[in-house]
Amino acid sequence: MFQTAVTTLPVRDLDSSISFYTGVLDFRIINRYEHIAYLAGPGATIALRPGLPIPDKPSVHIGFLVRDLEEAQKILKQRGITFLGDPVEASVSLVVFFNDPDGNSLYLFQWKAGVEKPM
Repeated sequence: MFQTAVTTLPVRDLDSSISFYTGVLDFRIINRYEHIAYLAGPGATIALRPGLPIPDKPSVHIGFLVRDLEEAQKILKQRGITFLGDPVEASVSLVVFFNDPDGNSLYLFQWKAGVEKPM
């Protein structure tokens, strides 16, 4: 029934948000229209939409699974990402949070050794 899922993120400036997702996170543009842009990254499709209300606190968090959290964090720091604290050890993974330019909540996560992975 479903073909894919798309997460729509509110943004203030479409061009700067596209630059962030393509230049920093290596997404690619699928389609761009005047009022919305669709981008794809490994295992994720997002829509960037200006004109939507931007909440004071994010209610959605998009996580990016990585093989090596420390290495991924190092690469993103070199690209200008500021992380919101140090990695946190959760029950099944290591997690570190950061935001996009509009405050949308993003995070990197790495499965702990020996954890049965659901994906």
